[in-house]
Amino acid sequence: VESCPRGHGLDTTAQSCEPCGAGLECPMESCTACSTCLEGFYKAAAGSEGCVACPVDTYRSDRGGSALSDCVACPMDASTGGSVARTSRDACVCDEGFEVQGSGADWTCVAAGEGNTGGEGANTGGSGGGGAEEEQQQQSGGGEQQQQQQQQEQEQ
Repeated sequence: VESCPRGHGLDTTAQSCEPCGAGLECPMESCTACSTCLEGFYKAAAGSEGCVACPVDTYRSDRGGSALSDCVACPMDASTGGSVARTSRDACVCDEGFEVQGSGADWTCVAAGEGNTGGEGANTGGSGGGGAEEEQQQQSGGGEQQQQQQQQEQEQ
């Protein structure tokens, strides 16, 4: 056996084709080896099916997801704007009426006006950098998020 059909990898010891395992796929017509699911995707069980996109309001930043639970939920009151297969927390943006509090990987969404208490880590927009700039950057999600939003607007 030199190659296998889509969704199968070659077991060189047994010289047979075996379905790709959880977290693995082979989307090509002719396969010799299964590859890990890409970031933003998972595959829960062995089979010839391909990897599945992480659902709306979740993301997965690592390859090889093998369960739906490997897709990480956006913080409370944040969403991916209807997009699937997101690869980082940056794809999550605060819902309307909410704003970013905190920075880095520890940000959360709070009701607009409630997060600006001036405490450490609060998004005050004052001195020390960050503040309003971080909030604007987080809400826009960078270039990838802006492209995604533009695409969604064009589709509507």
